[in-house]
Amino acid sequence: MYLQLRSIILWSHNSHFAPRVVPFEPGMVNVVMGGSRTGKSAVIPIMDYCLGASTCAIPKKVIRTACSWFGVVVETKDGQKLFARKNPGESEATGEMFVLEGEKIVIPHSITESNSTAISVKRKLDELCALSHLDFAGGDVVNALDYRPSFRDLMAFVFQPQNVVANRDVLFYRTETQVHREKLSRNILPYVLNAVSPEMLAAQHEVEHLNRELRRKQRDLERARAASSRWEAEMAGQLARARELGLTEQDTSSNLTQEDMLKLLRTVAQKTVEDFRADGSTITKAVEELVGLEAVEAKLAEELAELKTRQGELSRLREGAGGFRDALLLQRDRLSIAEWLTTQPTPQDGCPLCGGSSAPEREAIEGLRKNLTEVEATAGQLTELPAAVDREVQHLRRNIDNLVEKLAAVRRQKRTLGQTSKEARERQFQSLGVAHFLGQLGQALKLYDEVSEDGDLAGDIAVLKKKIATFEAQVNRAEIERRKEAAINRLSTYISQFMPQLDNDHPDDIARLVIDDLTLRITGVEGDSFLWNIGSGSNWLSYHLSAMLALQCFFLDQPYSSVPGLLVFDQPSQVYFPEKLIRQRNAPQETPAWTNDEDTHAVRIAFTLLGKIVEARKGALQIIVLDHAPETVWGHLSHVTGNVNWRTGDKLVPADWPGAED
Repeated sequence: MYLQLRSIILWSHNSHFAPRVVPFEPGMVNVVMGGSRTGKSAVIPIMDYCLGASTCAIPKKVIRTACSWFGVVVETKDGQKLFARKNPGESEATGEMFVLEGEKIVIPHSITESNSTAISVKRKLDELCALSHLDFAGGDVVNALDYRPSFRDLMAFVFQPQNVVANRDVLFYRTETQVHREKLSRNILPYVLNAVSPEMLAAQHEVEHLNRELRRKQRDLERARAASSRWEAEMAGQLARARELGLTEQDTSSNLTQEDMLKLLRTVAQKTVEDFRADGSTITKAVEELVGLEAVEAKLAEELAELKTRQGELSRLREGAGGFRDALLLQRDRLSIAEWLTTQPTPQDGCPLCGGSSAPEREAIEGLRKNLTEVEATAGQLTELPAAVDREVQHLRRNIDNLVEKLAAVRRQKRTLGQTSKEARERQFQSLGVAHFLGQLGQALKLYDEVSEDGDLAGDIAVLKKKIATFEAQVNRAEIERRKEAAINRLSTYISQFMPQLDNDHPDDIARLVIDDLTLRITGVEGDSFLWNIGSGSNWLSYHLSAMLALQCFFLDQPYSSVPGLLVFDQPSQVYFPEKLIRQRNAPQETPAWTNDEDTHAVRIAFTLLGKIVEARKGALQIIVLDHAPETVWGHLSHVTGNVNWRTGDKLVPADWPGAED
């Protein structure tokens, strides 16, 4: 990702003072040179805070006391962006931010109020990085380690503050806390090393979703099979009940196979209540009369439903016609002016308003009169429509009332017949029983079909398993490990190229990134060692520089990487000149004597390597070094520039700002 620093900006509490702007050049090694207590080590906290850090690590003394806002201008593929954030005072942080975007940013003289929030800025940075919106848990996040990758996670590959740049125990920024360490090792490093791609995350989410659906379908199938098994064991009883209700003549005492019973039950399930009959010896005149009444009742109920549907349609037609007629009447009233114009006394062929002669005006008036005539005719027709509809509605209402009376009479006859005839009562009861039995039988057969090998549920489960297998192939764990190993080998190759160009005791040893422990394993003739159990600050510094440069080269080799092409090292020379730095703290305005000794040479070759890599990357990488080392150490090196010099009494915060003297 192309994101490089153009400037750091500080705004004073007093708006009379112009903002402090610290410039940087893209595609270069930018050296911020200065003594102690000049503000060098505040550069990383300011950048981090303005790029959405959850807490503010900017020193509270002079810098926070003198400044009201902090800002950075970054260069991206979409142009320049200013991200400014309000001084949090004594709080840990504030969400108030000010954002400007454009081809080239004009830094405002002062900021009076925010126009954005830290959350919005982080979201914007995530979009600039084109980070996946999917989490690492397949949509089932249970802890912060599995949250989606964010721009904030990528700062581990950008910043090397003073307490990290030569640390034997910590290789990456902000990994001193367990949560950041675990997320970086478990998820972020495999992601940025392309061992886990956004496509894999999407496939993983799909696998989790499909697995949840599969488990649900399997539970449904298990429950359905249990219910179907119970029903299957009761098939003979179901056939006996069907015979008892007169729905089949099959002798259930015969030795039928399960397939035969199932076939008979399917035949029974296709019947309706109308197919219900009792034995001929039990049919009485009362039962025959009841059957006839049930047929009449069903026919009357059907006719009644049709009439009510027709009544509803006519009511809606009447309401629509009335609304349309009102609209036509309104239009008629507006067009009636044409009638008035034609009745006014005017000269022959003249305009009825001004008396002038104009053919277009006469034609326009004639057109209005014609429209008026048409509207009046249509409105007249619609006037008759509601009356016709009302007549039809009344006719339907009378028919409905008649049918309701007939239906009520039939039902009274059925009740009377049921009260006077035991057989009729039993017939009514059996009819309800038949309907209930047929409904249950149909549902049971449907369930039986669903749980069969070629049923719907089994088919759905087979389809889900096939889909899961397809997506799991995209989330192949062995493939992820293979890609991770390939990336680590590539990093080792880069480290092996860089280490001989730096000052260390192990230039030819093989160093490999250990992702699980976030450290380096160094393999030499004496065996394996880790970063924490090799000695000398120069070795630790060399491995930090080589590892960070190797990672950036790996990222830049990819067709696209979300990691910004930006590195910031704070005081890498501290391992060589601790005594000189102590003296400088006691006399910050003096420039220590950097003699042409081995230590000075070691620092210079480090700057030489940084410049060579930046030059080879043709503007895609920017490196910022915050250091005490004067220009005599790093000067006249290719692609190394020192636009910022705080050795002449200048500092990050101008001395004349209120609060700067504290």
